[in-house]
Amino acid sequence: MIKKNNSKKRFVIPLLIVGGIISGISYQTMQFYLAWFSLIPLFYLFQKANARQSFFYGLLYGIVTSSILFYWVFPVATRYSGVFTFYSILFYGAAVIYFSLYFALFGIGYKFLHDHSKSTILSGISVSAFYVLIELTRISLLPGLPWFHYNLAVTQAQNLWIIQWASIGGFYIIIFTIVLFNYLLTQFLIRKENILLKTALAAIIIFFWGGFLLSKINDEVKGDKINAVILNENISAETRWNDLTGDSLSNVFFKLNEDAVRYNPDLIIWSESAIPWKFEPDDEFIPKVLSITHRSKADHLLGILSPSSQNSQLVYNSAYLIKNDGRIADKYDKTILLDFLEKPFSGGLLSVLPFINTSRYDNILPGKSQNVIKSGKAQIGVLICNESLSEDIYARYIKAKANLLILMSNDAWFENTLLQMHHFYITRIEAVMVGRDVIINSNRGLIGIIRSNGNVESLPQSDTARILNCEAHLSSKTTIYSEIRNFSIPLYLLLTFFSIIKRMK
Repeated sequence: MIKKNNSKKRFVIPLLIVGGIISGISYQTMQFYLAWFSLIPLFYLFQKANARQSFFYGLLYGIVTSSILFYWVFPVATRYSGVFTFYSILFYGAAVIYFSLYFALFGIGYKFLHDHSKSTILSGISVSAFYVLIELTRISLLPGLPWFHYNLAVTQAQNLWIIQWASIGGFYIIIFTIVLFNYLLTQFLIRKENILLKTALAAIIIFFWGGFLLSKINDEVKGDKINAVILNENISAETRWNDLTGDSLSNVFFKLNEDAVRYNPDLIIWSESAIPWKFEPDDEFIPKVLSITHRSKADHLLGILSPSSQNSQLVYNSAYLIKNDGRIADKYDKTILLDFLEKPFSGGLLSVLPFINTSRYDNILPGKSQNVIKSGKAQIGVLICNESLSEDIYARYIKAKANLLILMSNDAWFENTLLQMHHFYITRIEAVMVGRDVIINSNRGLIGIIRSNGNVESLPQSDTARILNCEAHLSSKTTIYSEIRNFSIPLYLLLTFFSIIKRMK
């Protein structure tokens, strides 16, 4: 008997490693089908484990998953700082452990909920709801660290049918269904009860078929349109504007604007901080641009730094709406700054970590409010960089009656990593969630338009300056999720303890 137990124990670590690898790959590549089986090894091992073992099983599974997920830290940190340092390893290790702890905590919760339920299906509902709460907690705690916003729904971002459910239940209904399917399939493999397999298959069939029907419903868009041109300069992260490069870089933008005029756009969209200096009323660059595009009567949504009125040394990461006659119609200042980059720590050991101490970004202030910018009939909600990953920002814009969303970003530091793809496709889920078209302009990233139903018209990453003409719908529809999102936490709390409450009756 002892030999049999020892034999089983030999498979614990290999199973966790295999499951973690599948999980990590599903996050990185967004190959949706992998996530529907990735949790089975973990759930299988939870079955006979005690709470302490479940904690460590979850931790190891999470370490393998996040080790793959956060591989980008090394090339990005090395590129940013110019050298590979011990602190890159420290930063990577901290990210891996932090992400993994949520899997470990889930292991304890899984064991409690599974052991305190008489019904396997009700237990699956409770376990799946608890997983949602774990993900929701991680997403909410650190808004300035978007790399911790990865959740199980992200793995489905390239599947048009599945992401339609975001319009009903946000990320969370997708997470819930994936976990429930993994749980039921695991229990079938253990118990050999056909009802569990039938329930799992019924759930996935309903989910895919429902997603297909929702894609047809969400495809019905009526209303006004706006003709926009994206100016995508694709300047490398290392390039600096100075006396030697200023003329050539200016000419890149002048040429892009000349090309944009041919499409007679209503709006010309620049990328985040495309102009890397502070906005000044007497700046010669902007009048030159406006003289090029004047005949099109296009407004410009321009990414540039804006000085603080209280301290000229401090700036905002801003988007200016400039009318074709040169008037400043409105301005939006980025509200969620990147921790360790735009909000650096100072002093002590943390000051030498990658992204934390840098004179280049240590003077940026957070914006004070989220305002909708009006251009013609478009009421624009501007998202700058990592703000596209904040569900709260989308919700506020919908409440403020925004009928179009525009993401201005700069992915140059993340060039040649999958983060560029992730940034675009996670935004795709958010677009479906709130039922709005999202125009995306990312320097050295993917650019294009994501329709409110998730359809994509895009161009891949490039190192060549280019433009893209797109027509966006101005939608005022409200998705079901936009109406009920405030009930998400109470709902999943109720579902988490539903099986226990049921048992007590």
